[in-house]
Amino acid sequence: MKFTLKNGEAVEILPYSAKATPAKFRKYITKIVKERPEVFLLVDRVPTMQEEREWINSIKSAVKKKTGVSLVAWKGKEIIGEAEGLRGKWRDEDKVCVGISVGSKYRGKGLGKKLLSEIIKLVKKRLRPKIIYLTAIIDNAAAVALYKKVGFRENGRLAKWQKVRGKYRDYIYMRLK
Repeated sequence: MKFTLKNGEAVEILPYSAKATPAKFRKYITKIVKERPEVFLLVDRVPTMQEEREWINSIKSAVKKKTGVSLVAWKGKEIIGEAEGLRGKWRDEDKVCVGISVGSKYRGKGLGKKLLSEIIKLVKKRLRPKIIYLTAIIDNAAAVALYKKVGFRENGRLAKWQKVRGKYRDYIYMRLK
């Protein structure tokens, strides 16, 4: 789908495809991790190419097994954002965790809201969960504000749980109402 940012730039949001190679994702993630490692909760360093391949393979596998969905935002041949929804296992099979990230040049221009809204629609249509949730570092105020704007509410907090840049930060769970 074509989408116009608030500044008039055109971008494209597409389901994950082979076009999104591990090398392209690693280039995208490298930029984000270097500027703000708290954006990726599980990564505080640039992933190796092998780790990137494994992550992409896990997303491809989830999409194939119908336990996940993924969207990638493109500006030309460059990845500028991504979103995914992954079904939980065992007792959490009725829940889907969503996540998004947006490159710094494209933040505040409507892309995050569009990605989050579209991944939620896709999750509801394809995975039909009882609960849609996400996790965040409380310090990521812009992201938390976006999540609230889309309809997420804080559902729980783990105080001083996630270590980012040598300091422990509160980790929150947010549930779509």
